[in-house]
Amino acid sequence: MDIRMESIYDTYAEPNDEVGYTHIAAISNYHRNCDDLQPTSLNVNYLSVIAAKKCRIKLWITFITVTISACALAAGLTYIVIQSRYNTKLYIPSKVSISNENENTGVRISEIPTKCPNDWKILGSWCYKEFSEQRTWFQAHDYCRSIGTDLVSVHNERESKFLNDSFTQTFKWIGLNNFQNNGRYVWSDGTILNYTDWGPSEPNNINNNENCAQSYHRKWNDNNCFMSFRFICKMQINPRCGPGDWVYFKNFCYLIGMSLANFTGARDLCKNNDADLVIIRSKEEYNFVLSQTSKQSGDDFWIGLKKLRNQTYKWIDGSNPTYLPFRHEPDAYIDYNYDFCIISSSLQGTWADNYCISLNRFICEKQLL
Repeated sequence: MDIRMESIYDTYAEPNDEVGYTHIAAISNYHRNCDDLQPTSLNVNYLSVIAAKKCRIKLWITFITVTISACALAAGLTYIVIQSRYNTKLYIPSKVSISNENENTGVRISEIPTKCPNDWKILGSWCYKEFSEQRTWFQAHDYCRSIGTDLVSVHNERESKFLNDSFTQTFKWIGLNNFQNNGRYVWSDGTILNYTDWGPSEPNNINNNENCAQSYHRKWNDNNCFMSFRFICKMQINPRCGPGDWVYFKNFCYLIGMSLANFTGARDLCKNNDADLVIIRSKEEYNFVLSQTSKQSGDDFWIGLKKLRNQTYKWIDGSNPTYLPFRHEPDAYIDYNYDFCIISSSLQGTWADNYCISLNRFICEKQLL
């Protein structure tokens, strides 16, 4: 006996017309919640399961999209807060320029904070803060740099005592390290190493694998740079090079003077800024200076080198030059009854003799203490 059961569900019907084409039967609105076309049968069939999965997938996609958008918004707001809080903009060399030994761009400080943030401690014109997050030396250094500061450097007993009295006596990373520079300790912020406070028998470089310094119980200890500890960041309230468009590079500050002056006048202008004409001590420094002067195509710049009557060269501090990137040309036209001073050409990147009474632009330099 053929028994037919009524169903509240519609099913596909496949009637054929005269030419054999198949038509799809009308479908109930009961199953249009997740798909426009979802046939079902009396029992929960395979297609209804697929439709449910589609619905869940759509919900997950929507959730993930909203989450990603929220994270991006939060990151943007965080950046704005940091920038407004510290009011600091730094030009940091890119990884490309750092990896290129012939390109040195230094650090240009365009804006500076006018006072220490509320949760930082102050000593003179410097601000300090201890961070409780446990990080490797490299991570701590990157974090300090990301907020316009650097790992703390210490330059006298007064500053050392201030740090010991102001912060916890647990292990804390400081900026001192020797993983480069042939094992010679240097500060990560480029300032001069003129003070140390090592503990007894330190640094001892256990297992030849301790290249970063930390403060612990009022003394310094060397440790593995990949250990995770608290750390102290340090920033200056006023620009380290003083007012003006100075460029910082390896504990020296440089100013490109764009006015015209003779050699003596150029020195006077530099001295008005507590500086003097640049003394170039190495190929690395030469490349850095060239990276600044070459921005002024075609100009020549006085440097602090003079040519003596005996045809030898002396820097203005009396030292002998060890690096002389002169362009080779005959000197037959030169009248040696005059004094000659040295210019650096931004066009060719080389040096040449020039009458000291000539008018050129100039490069000032001063060393930080």
